[in-house]
Amino acid sequence: MKQEITWNGLIKKITLDQQKNNTFNGLKNVFGLAKKEWGNIKSGKHPLFSVGKGKSLRRSNTSKKHNKKSRKNKIQLCSKCKLCPDCMRRNGFY
Repeated sequence: MKQEITWNGLIKKITLDQQKNNTFNGLKNVFGLAKKEWGNIKSGKHPLFSVGKGKSLRRSNTSKKHNKKSRKNKIQLCSKCKLCPDCMRRNGFY
């Protein structure tokens, strides 16, 4: 049975193989070799590997909430200090 592999996994595999054989010359050479192998993997002609699925990443919405809180904190700080409107704009209070 063929082992599933992703593009990133293929890059890591080739770099590790080259490092073991002391033939690693940089990522440009690795990408060239990986491109040839990836074509065989996608077409199904590669004897060892088949196309795998990458891990899906979930994005959190906490950063948006954080921005709203920081804006409220800036407004509260703004009301406590006495700066002219130009200085407040320059410092990001508006």
